[in-house]
Amino acid sequence: MRKLIFIVFLFSSSICLGQYCKCDSTFHIVKYHIETNYAGWFDKINQFDRTAFDELTNSVSKNTKSISIDSLCYKEIKKYVAYFKDDHLHLNLRASRAQNKTESKPIEIETIHITETELLGYLNSSKKIKPVEGIWENETYKIGITKSKENPKLFNGVILTSKNENWILGEVKLTIKQEGKNAYRLTFITGDKTEAIENKAFIFKNILDARDLTLSRVFPISKETVNLDDYALETDPTNPKLSFPKKDLAVWTFPNFFQQNLDVVKILLQKHKSKLETTKNWIIDLRSNEGGDVKVGNELLPYLYTKPIIWSTEFSRLTEDNFNKWYNTYVRDYYESLSKPEQQQIDSIFAITKSNFGKFGRWMSNENIIADTISFNTTTAFPEKVVILIDQNTFSSGELFTILARQSGKVVVMGEKSAGTIDYGNVLRYKTNCPSISLSLPSSRNNWLDKGISIDRDKVQPDLYIPKNVSNWINYVFKKLKK
Repeated sequence: MRKLIFIVFLFSSSICLGQYCKCDSTFHIVKYHIETNYAGWFDKINQFDRTAFDELTNSVSKNTKSISIDSLCYKEIKKYVAYFKDDHLHLNLRASRAQNKTESKPIEIETIHITETELLGYLNSSKKIKPVEGIWENETYKIGITKSKENPKLFNGVILTSKNENWILGEVKLTIKQEGKNAYRLTFITGDKTEAIENKAFIFKNILDARDLTLSRVFPISKETVNLDDYALETDPTNPKLSFPKKDLAVWTFPNFFQQNLDVVKILLQKHKSKLETTKNWIIDLRSNEGGDVKVGNELLPYLYTKPIIWSTEFSRLTEDNFNKWYNTYVRDYYESLSKPEQQQIDSIFAITKSNFGKFGRWMSNENIIADTISFNTTTAFPEKVVILIDQNTFSSGELFTILARQSGKVVVMGEKSAGTIDYGNVLRYKTNCPSISLSLPSSRNNWLDKGISIDRDKVQPDLYIPKNVSNWINYVFKKLKK
């Protein structure tokens, strides 16, 4: 067995975070964006004890002049941002992998000379191979995994083919240590050969999952198979889930309403259409929902609908900065795909928005609509009853969906009061002079604030509180539904 040494000079501490940024400049950029572009500025500033607020501002401004380390800069400026008490308004710190690398170290890339044909011969002739042994692949690599000759609980993953030119036949891409029955710890070298990443791993049907690396078995094929896309759909903890744990019960679980999960919901609705249309009781579990885009949850509204749903209007703080950020983030690609006459039509609408800079209004419209209405042409027989579960960790779009859905005659909200993070929304992210520090701020304000209503203050309240001593909310709710 021959070993090739691949020398990689990792980033040294001399280029770590802490030397790029002028902290006082970072603070003044953050302060500028909050004052100029934050939708809650006028509401919040009027609520403040201005003496205390000005004292804090002056203190942070003074302290940032002597700070040269990014993490300390972030901590100091965060005091100013936190003063606004808005969970949608927050400072972000992006840590660099180089941050903790203080010396140059070589990574040893072991080479095992074995071809795919030789490996197939071994796998076919062996009377008893371990579950992890075999030929595996993803979109970039085909890897042969066999046990080590020196250690029966250690397995080597050898490159058979690679679309990444950094990796060649025979190089050991990963090693796996068996820690128990179907319990493994996998260490793999990144594609650029700069870092070794270690994670727990497990085998599910024909999938080997190590979080940062997922492989599908090529040989020998398990009797129970699943493709990578379906596996991700079923096992990704950030994806929505649909289950039918009891007769006449469908349970939707939404850890979030992230935009990328819109297609997942559509797939689940289509895949289980016939069963959903005959299931009397639904539970929509929004506990610990992180928010996102309410459109993800709204895919369920046709099933819940009994009467027109009123959607209170959000008005954006129309500024040049917010317009440019909104355009570049959400509109540019669409705009550039249009014909010249179509672009000219859009330009005329943009002109309306730009004429209202400095005001609150709607992007691409000067209509002062107090509320929108969601209507459908038909109602569905099933579900007959729907319970939405919320708790103190139901945030943002999770709260908004609850407000919309509970207008249905089918829906009851149960659990505990929500987090309260919805008065200000449509978050935009602004960079600063510091690559590791950015600011996320809400650009829109909900007009229910003008009526004295504040969800941030009062939270979304359930129709029925679930007692503190109840541990299994699903079973508790199902018993209620059956009555």
